[in-house]
Amino acid sequence: MEKKNSFHPVIGRIFRAFVCAFIYICFRPSVRYRDKEKIKSLKDKPVIFIFNHTSYYDGVLASVITRKFRPYTVVAKDWYDKKGINFFIRLNRSIPIDRKNPDAEWFLTAEKMIKLGHSVCIFPQGSISRGGETKPYHPGFAMLAMSTGAPVVPVAIGEKYRIIFGKRQKILFGEPVYCAVPENTRRSTAARQISGQMQARTEKLLCEIKNIEYKGDNSHDQTGNSGENQIDARREPSYTARGT
Repeated sequence: MEKKNSFHPVIGRIFRAFVCAFIYICFRPSVRYRDKEKIKSLKDKPVIFIFNHTSYYDGVLASVITRKFRPYTVVAKDWYDKKGINFFIRLNRSIPIDRKNPDAEWFLTAEKMIKLGHSVCIFPQGSISRGGETKPYHPGFAMLAMSTGAPVVPVAIGEKYRIIFGKRQKILFGEPVYCAVPENTRRSTAARQISGQMQARTEKLLCEIKNIEYKGDNSHDQTGNSGENQIDARREPSYTARGT
């Protein structure tokens, strides 16, 4: 399970406030929503937020823009244990995952945090991708969603971080999706299907940030989630801005 930190909780809150100030001063995130009311309806409920992964800054950015949901962020164990920065990573509510030798430890910790009312931020690619394309999503987040019943919210992060000067960092929240296992389907098979669907949704959001047409496979977006939360690619999305 997650290592217990020895520092006082107040220190953690002060540090997270500092991180929040750093993110908003340096990157001036512009946060938009496909449907802000649906995200607001999740207040005080645990949520699984999944992000594309393009920079080492993504983890702290994710924890800041979802801070009202009291998130824990899943981070690579090699960073979680890295001397010189591990103290700060642990202060920022993190769950380590061993990418080289995967086990159930991160899953059990994340499951526990969700049961305690916290949300979880996950980067399903497992590593940073560059050049505008997302790497295949790992299905762990889908297994977690099916196990806990927590909704999954896909979030797209713009590719380039420009410190202080230049364009603001763009973030677009998608609509929440509740994952279920279809009849006569193995849980592992359902998780892989959901993983592909959620990757497609995130890629659509990323295309909307870039204002380009999505040319992916829409067949990924047909099953494994509730119909009421289906994204209709034919309609023009509307946004609600925060911090603009």
